[in-house]
Amino acid sequence: CSASSEGISTSRMVDMDSMSDVLASGLQRAGCLALHPAIDRAQPAVREFVHGVSACGVLYALLAAAGRAGVDGLPALFGRVGCAERRALRALLAERRLVEERSLRAESVLLSAMRALPIWEVHSGGDGGERAGGSADGEVGAFVSLELGVHSLAPPNTDLGLLSGTFVRCDADGEESLLRLLGVQQVGRSRFYRDHVFAQLGSLPAAQREAATLSMLYE
Repeated sequence: CSASSEGISTSRMVDMDSMSDVLASGLQRAGCLALHPAIDRAQPAVREFVHGVSACGVLYALLAAAGRAGVDGLPALFGRVGCAERRALRALLAERRLVEERSLRAESVLLSAMRALPIWEVHSGGDGGERAGGSADGEVGAFVSLELGVHSLAPPNTDLGLLSGTFVRCDADGEESLLRLLGVQQVGRSRFYRDHVFAQLGSLPAAQREAATLSMLYE
């Protein structure tokens, strides 16, 4: 996982041949380069300058695309990256965590890079984060870079209507585990009601207000 070679550490080229078109498109929109299909993958030079399809490889390629700005420059790369493409990248990172977690933990810059990527969807309340389009049906999603201490995981089985834009959505397998790896904490239920529900009780629809009140009483 470590980009010890000077060539590959500064390379934004990725072997995208086995990637989905959506993921490959998103990475290229974010500034990565695709290895030409005609290139012989067995050549030693390819391994020295081209990242494979892995969480580590993709993150190093994105960092190379950000240039001297490094982690801080990652959000700016995603101005033309759409919803489906961001979700595809998030899915890759969640899937690869299972086999790359030890390597990811060993490279703190990669954890920082994942938090900086504006690929994390939040619930509809609050400021909603960055708006991104790009899906075939014109769907728009709210995406943020993760801020520890700001973004949280909601308690299990929480009414989605009570969740503000500080709560990160987990819609696919492995996403919650990936968020925990990145240091995002789950809010306890009592704290959730105290800090996030009491203040908005008066503005909730009657049915939702009644349900929230009953839930608090039973906690």
